[in-house]
Amino acid sequence: MKAENKTDPYQDLIHYLPQPWPEGLKVYTWPPEAAEKAEDFPVGERLFFVSEDVAPEQVLTAALNQGVSHLCQLGNPFSPQEMLTASLMLNRPEEVLDKPFAAFVDPQSFDKVSEEDCIDFEGEFDSINDKSPFLQSLEEFLAQQVPAASLRSDVLSIVDELYTNVIFNAPFVSEENLNPKVERTMDASLPPVYPKARLKMAIRESQITLGCEDFFGALPIPNLLSKVLSCYQKGIDASMNMGVGGAGIGSYMIFEASASYSLLVQPGQKTLIICRLPAKMSQRSRQALSKNIHFLQGTKKEKK
Repeated sequence: MKAENKTDPYQDLIHYLPQPWPEGLKVYTWPPEAAEKAEDFPVGERLFFVSEDVAPEQVLTAALNQGVSHLCQLGNPFSPQEMLTASLMLNRPEEVLDKPFAAFVDPQSFDKVSEEDCIDFEGEFDSINDKSPFLQSLEEFLAQQVPAASLRSDVLSIVDELYTNVIFNAPFVSEENLNPKVERTMDASLPPVYPKARLKMAIRESQITLGCEDFFGALPIPNLLSKVLSCYQKGIDASMNMGVGGAGIGSYMIFEASASYSLLVQPGQKTLIICRLPAKMSQRSRQALSKNIHFLQGTKKEKK
């Protein structure tokens, strides 16, 4: 049964969708009802899901096995806003890839605001040797903007992992090479022929949105999600990989710390990971939130 036929509480979310609905957009509840099967959902169509209290492992399983690319949960404070974001991603994907922060930070004004209007902090990086001063500059910025020490700590931990993953994975990962064997102890840098990676952040009254963008566009979304899910299923200790390569523990930590987690890939051009945290909650309350997910795989453009 489609969620538009549902009574409350789902209608509390659905009414945030733009009216009239974009043609072809469908919303379903998750998990499927008894009369439905996951494989009955039309693959490739513009649809997304609303749910209530689905655990992280179930969210990842839905994404990997049932093709759920957008899931907004009732208990997540970002869901009303992200119903609009999901609608934009499904109906105007190329525009969202051009203005991703506008789509997440201010989807109501997507057509009116620029990307720059929605960014409060931006920094570039290309070397693991520069990580400490980069994090220091971010910490100084956060100290002026974010009163809660636990929230600043969570943001810095996420950025630390995003920075590391870009340097050691982005230049080497591909569909053919899902687990690049790169020593984490080496003094690594991004290839100079590529633009530097970028860290962007927006701080609004009740939310923090941060994104890390590289210009390789090679991230295989299912592979990353599989590694994160494995950490939930096996536990961190069993997932430890002390050699080269990675077991996805850093990505697991990013996903676990985020209330909303999004992956946007323009093949051969850029990859963007967007994480969102509520700004006015205790750390314990943040950790208890049901997670939203959004994934966008753009089409590969031919180079001229």
